[in-house]
Amino acid sequence: MGNSLFTYFLIKGLRGEADTDGDGVVTIKEVYDYVYEKTKEATSGVQHPQMEGRLLGSFPLSLNVNIQLSLPPDTGTRPGGHQPKVDRLRLGEYFVEGTNPNGTSYRGKAVISQVGDKYEMVWEIAGKKHFGRGMISGNSLYVNWGTNPDELDGLVTYSMGENSVLKGVWADGKGTETLMPKR
Repeated sequence: MGNSLFTYFLIKGLRGEADTDGDGVVTIKEVYDYVYEKTKEATSGVQHPQMEGRLLGSFPLSLNVNIQLSLPPDTGTRPGGHQPKVDRLRLGEYFVEGTNPNGTSYRGKAVISQVGDKYEMVWEIAGKKHFGRGMISGNSLYVNWGTNPDELDGLVTYSMGENSVLKGVWADGKGTETLMPKR
């Protein structure tokens, strides 16, 4: 195992085992519930992890990219009959502009491709490549990313908008990124 039981179950949960509702997104509540139960069970009740603080919203942490999703069709209709103007995800090359959590800005390019019902991304920022895999739910694109294609430990959540522009947040909302399709 190599890690504590808590860490072992945390990693398994983030990799998808905590996705109890099967929607492909692992939330902080799902991972906490999973880690709590598994750690308590494995230690015969000696350890019982605690979480403090208040959560607002679902707070997605990672994606369960190992499942086949069957999402209902997105009609784009919102309460009150409002239908936002959203283009579906455009595959291909994008210009990238973003802000790191420390406030510095960056620019680069990204390529989005589709593999089955999942999406793969490759960013090139300051001469370095970053890799990602994700899925669409509603008008959002959720992408696990990292500098190693086998260790995708970050999460960026993009809102899909007009003209196929993607506006994303990452690093717990401290980083932002906009992807504009190359025309």
